[in-house]
Amino acid sequence: MSLSARYSTLEKIGEGSFSEVNKIHDRYSKRCYAAKVLKEKFDSIEAAMCCNEIIALRALQHHPNVAGITDFFYDAQTRKLTIITELAQMNLYEYIKDRKRCLSEIRCKHFLYQLVSGLRYLHGREIFHRDIKPENCLVKIDKRLGVNPIQAEILQLTDFGMVCNFNDKPPLSSYISTRWYRAPEVMLTYGYYGPPVDIWALGCIFYEILTLKPLFPGENQTDQLNKIHSALGSPSKDVLRRLKHLDSSVVFQAKKGTGLHSLAMLSGDGMDIWRKMLEYRADLRINAFQMFEHSYFDSLRSSKSKSMILHEDRILGKAKSNICLSRKLQASETKMKERLWGMNSGSRTKMMLNMARKSST
Repeated sequence: MSLSARYSTLEKIGEGSFSEVNKIHDRYSKRCYAAKVLKEKFDSIEAAMCCNEIIALRALQHHPNVAGITDFFYDAQTRKLTIITELAQMNLYEYIKDRKRCLSEIRCKHFLYQLVSGLRYLHGREIFHRDIKPENCLVKIDKRLGVNPIQAEILQLTDFGMVCNFNDKPPLSSYISTRWYRAPEVMLTYGYYGPPVDIWALGCIFYEILTLKPLFPGENQTDQLNKIHSALGSPSKDVLRRLKHLDSSVVFQAKKGTGLHSLAMLSGDGMDIWRKMLEYRADLRINAFQMFEHSYFDSLRSSKSKSMILHEDRILGKAKSNICLSRKLQASETKMKERLWGMNSGSRTKMMLNMARKSST
């Protein structure tokens, strides 16, 4: 069945450099979904199935804070791939852009906890996002979860078009993420960075939802670094020596930095985790697993039902187990999904086509 036969397009709800997103209506289920149409053209369905985003979405399923895939369609005439996902009421940027009053720390903590939970799941599957920003954090309102509006707001990481595997060898693309959320190592090297770039982006987002203004709104890459260095100070020679393959074309002035000032609305634990997210040295930056266990989230972990925590741990544990088994070439479909990242293109295509046939039956 074709895309147009099953779904009707209602309106365009977003557009970026690599895709546009439409709100669509399923003629059979009567539900509305989001349809992401990739601007990249694929010569065949085999090529489309090897798209990083499709592979990642198939590997990232069943976590409440990660937007999963519902369906996908390849149009041979236009050579375009459309990815169907659940529809959210808004993204995080839309949630905060017109607010006059700042959100409470409790609400911001709840938002951050959910994003950390989703990122912990990604990183547990050895995938990092590379383009975390408010526009790529969906906000779903589910009033069935409780009368308290905070409990009803569910955040999900979305848009996995820029994802990388932990084992991808550098240099990686130097054009990643929106500039305001770009970690220093991305701008200072020739593509030598890794999962800590996601943590830096979360640190910038946390400040933005607390204050309703961006932390480092650089007008260009040079200005971006200057704004970071005004707060954190320019890197010492020792820090620069630790960065691999420095970009010699990047020039900046030496600055002492004013430091990350205490935010009146943040508790001591909140300041601690925020500063650890924005550690200049990527190797010293807090990771997603450490963040999840940070004392800042103690009250949220204790208030969560034990069944939900066990469910999330089982998801993450299963992911880690599958990665381990896939490296030993254990051949089941679930483990094969994990191994897709390391396959050559021919093997990957064959596996993805088998999965696609099964999903359509």
